[in-house]
Amino acid sequence: MVLQRQVVANGARHALAIGRRAVWRFNATATCGSCVRYAAKEDDFRHAAPRQPIRHLAVGPAEREAVAVRRPHVHVNVAMSADGKIDSVARQGMTISSPRDKERVDQLRARADGILVGGHTLSGEDPKLTVKSAALRAERASRGLPPNPMKIGVTSTAAFRPDGEFVRAGPARVVIFTTDRASKDQVAALRTEGVDVYVHPGARVDLKRMLDELADQGVRNLMVEGGGGFIFELLQRGLVDELSAYVAPKILGGATAPTPADGAGLSGTAAIQLELVEVEDLGDGIVLNYRVKWEASNDRT
Repeated sequence: MVLQRQVVANGARHALAIGRRAVWRFNATATCGSCVRYAAKEDDFRHAAPRQPIRHLAVGPAEREAVAVRRPHVHVNVAMSADGKIDSVARQGMTISSPRDKERVDQLRARADGILVGGHTLSGEDPKLTVKSAALRAERASRGLPPNPMKIGVTSTAAFRPDGEFVRAGPARVVIFTTDRASKDQVAALRTEGVDVYVHPGARVDLKRMLDELADQGVRNLMVEGGGGFIFELLQRGLVDELSAYVAPKILGGATAPTPADGAGLSGTAAIQLELVEVEDLGDGIVLNYRVKWEASNDRT
């Protein structure tokens, strides 16, 4: 099979066509001569060129300090409709990802040290957050890792089922960050289930402190799977490095349907800037991979 490669100097646009799957990579500085590798088939390509943390592709002076921090590399992954909705107006956790995107997400989970979700996702969807593929679980085991990444939830009140899928599906270590607003009985019930519970003072979890505590526990690559309000809060505080969005060829509509970044919103001049570094055509939708550009004017910290 022949791989097609197109390069635009100093725009550094690379196109890889592998059968029906095309991958476009963008590198703003064109300093990396090995960012495109060749392989005979799609599976070889996936193993020959694993995605590295995007913040290492090109960082300017204003971003080097952010790269040096000890917190985990934070990668937000979402699936949305073509009109930017991550769920319908019913907010019942509808499936937007295609079968091929689910395989991609499973690979992302297998590469992560931890998977993080917010309180609404915990209580509303009770997600398993496990690696589905037996082969990927075995690959993790071959690297001396548990079969599933750490499952992490952030919730001010810990008001979710302590005996649900999030806690019991696995095996996996489960960690909850909550506040002293959570009832002592709920915290005790979670700890009885083997959950590690961290209680922060005040009304809300300190997200920077949480990331420091996760780094202390060996979490280097952290995947975030929702929901929209929680993702916006992370973005607003300058705590996201990479964002991937699967765009499904469907329209959901609805003024109240959730989006990848809900919350209070930002003015146009305060918008968080992204750099497109890769576009993947899965055949049944596309994946847009962005690096968050934490310039001085973009930093919410």
